[in-house]
Amino acid sequence: MRDAAGRILPGVVVRFSSVPIVRAGGTTVPSVLVGDVSAAGASTFFADTTSADGVALARIVMGRAAGAGAVSIEVPEAGLQDTARYTITPGGAAKIVLPVVDTTIQVGRTMPLSGRVEDRYGNVRADTIIYEVAGTGLTITGGQVSAGAPARAAVVGRVDRSSLAPDTTWVSVVPAAMIAARRGDKLVTAALDGTGLIGIPHIHEAGDYGPEWHPNGQSLLAVLGDAFGSLYSVELGGATQQVIAPTMSSAGGRSVPGVIRGFIYSPDAQWVYLSGNSCNYTAILYRLPVANPPAIERLSPTGADECFELVNHWPSLSPDGARLAFENQTWNQSGYSIRVMTIATRAVTQLVAGGQRPRWSPTGDLIAYWADKQIWVVRPDGTGARVVSPPGRAYVPGAQWSPDGQWILARFEPRREWAGTTVALLNVSTGLEIPLPWTTGYGAITLPVWRPVP
Repeated sequence: MRDAAGRILPGVVVRFSSVPIVRAGGTTVPSVLVGDVSAAGASTFFADTTSADGVALARIVMGRAAGAGAVSIEVPEAGLQDTARYTITPGGAAKIVLPVVDTTIQVGRTMPLSGRVEDRYGNVRADTIIYEVAGTGLTITGGQVSAGAPARAAVVGRVDRSSLAPDTTWVSVVPAAMIAARRGDKLVTAALDGTGLIGIPHIHEAGDYGPEWHPNGQSLLAVLGDAFGSLYSVELGGATQQVIAPTMSSAGGRSVPGVIRGFIYSPDAQWVYLSGNSCNYTAILYRLPVANPPAIERLSPTGADECFELVNHWPSLSPDGARLAFENQTWNQSGYSIRVMTIATRAVTQLVAGGQRPRWSPTGDLIAYWADKQIWVVRPDGTGARVVSPPGRAYVPGAQWSPDGQWILARFEPRREWAGTTVALLNVSTGLEIPLPWTTGYGAITLPVWRPVP
């Protein structure tokens, strides 16, 4: 160390301080560490006293972050300061990282893969990643993945002639479509790939049942309010109009329709079909004309013990409006079956023993339902029952159709003993399952309904 006149400065304190590197997101890390040349330790600060020759020594250890490193050197007694600068390069290759584990894109769109190679401290190296498709249906061009049709496959990233373990991104490719669902206490709409998700600004809280689309695709039916909410028509802009309010019964009495459960429009939008709970376990089917809701009609047959043994849930109409599929229980949450009612005569036949949550296909040729943790379809005459969900997957009750009758939306449990679910697309003809990873989670969204194409 020398002063401004060039004289040696013996016996003065020299301070060595690490200059931090600012990482993405604003966090800082030490660029280098400094310490005693005769000791093993190092930190962000070290001080030494100059020798008779004006020499002060510090050991410099490169930090864990690649980038521009520096040590600030100060002699406070002489008012001197300077900076020693270093370029810190990444260490040896330690792992391949594809940052997206599982994602969803729309048919015809592309997604950059953004893979990278990191050293053991997460610094990005310049190695080239080679991408390969594991499965079918995906195309990789210039580091981007796309598909021309719905698909489910994986992209594997590796480095040529390297022993590094490859990494994988799963990709679900879905049709262009809008869906509606409940998220928390709000109704939401989104594209099937999860983009454009917005909450509908309705005032009242959304209840557990619904939503269902109006056949014209411009509004929704939903229960809004408290635990005994009313049935509302909800515009996508947030405006609401009450369709019918729940009614409560006194002890031993009856009310129409009671607490509103499952509901659906008729294909011509002239009727709303619903299930109402007015006494203990009971669930009675009704229909009401949209133009005059008070003129509600009962559809369920009478029973000897309607408080406990008449449980008709989840009405679903045939596309011609002539028949009604519904879930029947002989007791609360037991004795399940799928039944079909002819609306004109009120005649009821059993279609499937043990089935739950029926949903008639828009094309009229199949009815989807849940049984034994799987999604099934059956013809309206009760023949041809078959599973469309993959084996080993635990699905939960509920199914919704695409307008063309080619796909079913349903939910499965991605992990055992976990309350969360994932929505998946099931191809009715091929059995292809396309999970929608953006829907995974406890209470993320309810089973979506596919917007109809008028």
